[in-house]
Amino acid sequence: EPFDVDTLHTRSLAEVTEAVAGIDPAVHGVVVIDSVSHLWDAAMEAYAGKRTSKDGIPLQAWGSIKKPYKALIARLLAMPVHVFILGRQKNVFEDDGEKLTKVGVTMRAEGETAYEPHICLRMSSVNNVVTATVEKDRTGVLQGKLLINPSFADIEPLIPLLGEVQAPAEDEDERVAKDGELIAAEDSKAA
Repeated sequence: EPFDVDTLHTRSLAEVTEAVAGIDPAVHGVVVIDSVSHLWDAAMEAYAGKRTSKDGIPLQAWGSIKKPYKALIARLLAMPVHVFILGRQKNVFEDDGEKLTKVGVTMRAEGETAYEPHICLRMSSVNNVVTATVEKDRTGVLQGKLLINPSFADIEPLIPLLGEVQAPAEDEDERVAKDGELIAAEDSKAA
């Protein structure tokens, strides 16, 4: 049946984060992020716009680049609504010193993004046949299956198993502070 959709057309990580923070679960039952790859690009581009070196992003900068992106993903996963995180696919290559060999595919986003949701499907279309490879299913019902021309009927058995409430997301700053205290206490014992 037809339903109302509110949309935000942006590739800005800041704008999406602000919009997600303002979502009222009494009004919106589903959130779709399409494409999270654009938001990951935005996080890296924000840093790239500040840097003066053309040598790429230094190792020590990745923490500050990832923090707002990962906070958005954590907030999405903690919301009491259904969340679809869509991302573009990229090829993964291995270099044996002589040639590059394609060894697989992954989501073009921060490396842990695809591992966070309860269910991860990789979709593709060849000759007008859509397939969904179930790469992750915490319920175990669909794990490893290949769905041909998938529909809601394919995933409907999962709905009662997922429950209504997800685990609450931790405040990352509080978690880091607690872990820092633990490490400081261990260092103190060792001294």
